[in-house]
Amino acid sequence: MQIWANIQNSVCIYVFLWMNPNTDIGFCGRLLIACLNLTQITHIHDGNVVFLSIIFRLWRLLSGGAKGPGLYFILPCTDNFINVDMRTITFDIPPQEVLTRHSVTVCVDGVVYYWVQNPTLAVANVTYVNAAIQLLAQTTLRKNLTDSV
Repeated sequence: MQIWANIQNSVCIYVFLWMNPNTDIGFCGRLLIACLNLTQITHIHDGNVVFLSIIFRLWRLLSGGAKGPGLYFILPCTDNFINVDMRTITFDIPPQEVLTRHSVTVCVDGVVYYWVQNPTLAVANVTYVNAAIQLLAQTTLRKNLTDSV
């Protein structure tokens, strides 16, 4: 909403100054106003070293895959981007209580280390990657304990 309001305001100022014969801004002034309007419509995003950006244009995945560190062009009205952390992420698995064959309760917890190998698939196929990995780790730990104990 804010971007659209800025574009509308800048277009109104641009049309007023361009069409009003009382203002003498000259060619350079008109060129400056046109460039300022262009900079409000466009945006250049600088990618961070530890993040890869997945760009969606009109809610569709942009070809070329994930964008790494550097500068790339974003259209604020049509483009949306999601940053994916490429560092190793850790979390604790909460304690899981399992009943063994001998009617003994065993309490086990754990630590999971993971990193995203393919950020495009992680963003396009899973809604919340971190939550999905945490639930998968809890389920796998519980399943392995019940099978082996």
